[in-house]
Amino acid sequence: MDMVKDLGDYLKELAPEAVIRTGDYPRERGALDITVVLSQLSDVEKVRKYYNTSANFIQEVKRRQEEVESKLRKIEEASKAVPSLF
Repeated sequence: MDMVKDLGDYLKELAPEAVIRTGDYPRERGALDITVVLSQLSDVEKVRKYYNTSANFIQEVKRRQEEVESKLRKIEEASKAVPSLF
């Protein structure tokens, strides 16, 4: 139970305005499951970084996809001059 209290204290440091609830639920001996539910986040730096990183990643994926499509169109155009064997 000390570990659960330590985790709760750590979460309270990360999000001081958060409501942290703990409870004792039936579980197997020696096993511990922890669920963290995040909602109505006001400003968590780590989450903000994930959003920024994912936005940049999506732009990069779109750019790469456009490059691949452009190369495929060029290959298709070049192949039109080659007679088909079928």
